[in-house]
Amino acid sequence: MLASSCSNTRYLQEGEVLYKDSRVTWPHDAPDGKLQEEQHDLAGDLLRFEKQKANQKIFGILAFKLWFYNVLTQSEEGFLKAWINNGRGIGPLKDLLRELLYPPNSQDLRDWFVENLGEPPVLYDSTLAESAAAGMEVYLHDNGFFNAKVDPEHQIRRKKGTANYVVESGSRYMLRNIVAEAKDTFMLRLITKPQKDSILKSGEPYRLSDLKAERVRIRDTLLNNGYFTFDRNFVEFELDSMIGNQQLDVYVRILPPEEDTAHHRYRIGEVYCYPDFQMASLLPDVVPDTVYRRKIHLISYDLKFRVSTLLNPIFINPGSWYDASAHTLTLRKFTELGAFKFVSITYRKPEGDSTQLDPYLLDAYIRLMPSLKQQWSVELNANTNFNSLIGSDLDFNYRNRNLFHNADLFTLNLSSGLETQVGEGESFIRNVDFTGTANLDIPKFVVPFKIKRSRRYNPVTSYAARYSYVQRIEFYTLHSTSVSVAYSWRRNPVIAHRLSPVDVSLVRPTEISDAFRAILNDNLLLTQSFQQQIIPAGNYTFLYNQPSLNGSRNGLYFRGGLEFAGNVVNAVASLAGGGDTINNISGIPLAQYGRLQTDFRYYFNRSDQDVWVFRLATGVGLPYGNSAALPFVKQFFAGGPSSVRAWRVRRLGPGSFEALDDGEQNVFIDQTGDLSLEANVEYRFPIYNLVKGAFFVDAGNIWLLKEDVTRPGGKISPDFYQDIALGTGVGLRLDFSFFVFRADFGLRVRDPAVAGSRAWLWTHPEDYLNDFSRNTEFNIAIGYPF
Repeated sequence: MLASSCSNTRYLQEGEVLYKDSRVTWPHDAPDGKLQEEQHDLAGDLLRFEKQKANQKIFGILAFKLWFYNVLTQSEEGFLKAWINNGRGIGPLKDLLRELLYPPNSQDLRDWFVENLGEPPVLYDSTLAESAAAGMEVYLHDNGFFNAKVDPEHQIRRKKGTANYVVESGSRYMLRNIVAEAKDTFMLRLITKPQKDSILKSGEPYRLSDLKAERVRIRDTLLNNGYFTFDRNFVEFELDSMIGNQQLDVYVRILPPEEDTAHHRYRIGEVYCYPDFQMASLLPDVVPDTVYRRKIHLISYDLKFRVSTLLNPIFINPGSWYDASAHTLTLRKFTELGAFKFVSITYRKPEGDSTQLDPYLLDAYIRLMPSLKQQWSVELNANTNFNSLIGSDLDFNYRNRNLFHNADLFTLNLSSGLETQVGEGESFIRNVDFTGTANLDIPKFVVPFKIKRSRRYNPVTSYAARYSYVQRIEFYTLHSTSVSVAYSWRRNPVIAHRLSPVDVSLVRPTEISDAFRAILNDNLLLTQSFQQQIIPAGNYTFLYNQPSLNGSRNGLYFRGGLEFAGNVVNAVASLAGGGDTINNISGIPLAQYGRLQTDFRYYFNRSDQDVWVFRLATGVGLPYGNSAALPFVKQFFAGGPSSVRAWRVRRLGPGSFEALDDGEQNVFIDQTGDLSLEANVEYRFPIYNLVKGAFFVDAGNIWLLKEDVTRPGGKISPDFYQDIALGTGVGLRLDFSFFVFRADFGLRVRDPAVAGSRAWLWTHPEDYLNDFSRNTEFNIAIGYPF
């Protein structure tokens, strides 16, 4: 039925042409590779002026919404007859299609589908192509092609129209000399030195956008050096193209103000900060308190913040020249604290006798409005799958934005959940878990030595405590307690760092069943990973996150983390005079290992909501010294709603091993490993309003570094690629921007646990149908998977 999408043109009226696409061509090929690349880039820029947009297509091929529109707007007999006459169907299928699409009294429902799920044909309009060509010519002129011409050719074939824009660009004008002129010699030095900061450079092509950017650069430079009233309109450009050889001289002139003889520099007088300025209107008869510190006036009705917390973000210094960058930095620092929902900075001349005051003096007023101090929320989540397992969890979240008057953020998260099995086994409740996490973020580095305030970084010190309780009914109970101290900072909005020198965990398994103990007795590595142990770790994380903003079609995300355990304890013991390596504390073994994780994502936006996402994630953990195996809580796993979605969480691998539901006790043991490799491709597209769709392909697995006799096939080997699991599926999302509800259906395409060619879906599809519940997985989750 979908094949009939290629026949969308048959429903057009006489003289109508379906818009197909647009292209940009040159009458002559570029003589060398460099020019060919420039023409390719230029073509992409010019196509942005195309005023028509083709009907939306899935995977860029199938115009399904247009086909759906055509189906529902055609008469019953007309559509079915056309479908059959074109060899698209047979009689019984025709009857089925009639029942599905044309039930009795269905006109209102069909109209709703047409309006909300269909898409009318986009008809080719030659007048819009002419208008687009005019816009392209303007763009070429603005980028140095002063003699460019764009001629739109209208190519019609089989009722489909393509706009072919033939570009005669001519030679491009290049910049030769850039000359700055200003009566104020100090101002002239500011805008010309250093030369590397100038946007306009000799030998570069002429671009109108560069002239605009240079005007902004000059304005910002002067605003950062005291020229409070300067505006970019005072910057004028004169172009001289009479020198020939497609070259330009550019004269940059600073115009004088209309009502004065020169531009003046302004100095900061007093700085006033109002941390609760909204109280002035609520308490008009109350005189506020004033604290004077670091030459700054803090004026408050009820001071709820420490003085240092309010002073540290202020980079506007009394007595200094006005600096727009200090103004912006102060705004940003207060905003990043998260404790204020409104931040405003204004300037005005000091009050008093104007004849006695410096006319170029400004007082700064910083007005703050605190955010709501406390918030809490409760969330209930549920999930199910085709193995009769039903899970649910209840989350409680509490936030306090100023608990210790440091503009700090205290968060408390309590999460509890259980997993039940219906219709199988003797135990109704299979798994129970509880997690409690308390975190305190202080917006500065808390260290035993003094650190100078930074204009570039946004430091945060985080204290965290976490307790986790996991009970696998009939197997074991696992208690995990941890405390950590971490320092995070940002070099810019894209790059972030996090260093945690202290991250100590105590893992304590209890209530181990006889059946599970028998499994542990047969596996030394599993025994070590489940033993009671202390994990004294330290870790570092690097984050690069550049979303596809400001018109960019691409987005990049990279997260890399490195963690070591046991080294710091032994280093401290060595410095204290101990010669031997410390293996335990009070009889509890110390874990030693190194662990590396990476997560790389690439986002390609074909349009605002039509997105391809590519992801590659790796992980490796290496035990050494006192440890023969990674702690269980530090091992890797695969499967689940954010991994290989055709497998249940922690049920894929390791390698070609699979814990079969054959009555053995190991069926509910989480499968973990020392190595992890995952790759995902997901195509996201809009369906209707908040409803989005997705197609995805997931691949990956986990492996062991050492042989495990109880999990044959789990160890990594040179032909590890044969253990790669492959799954595909479809998904639906309800995207509320601030909240995304997601449902994904995954199907196993290649199962490494199945030997030979039978591992592939298409070689023996009857096997998949006979065991449908094993080879499919339904995931419900909150948020996008990556």
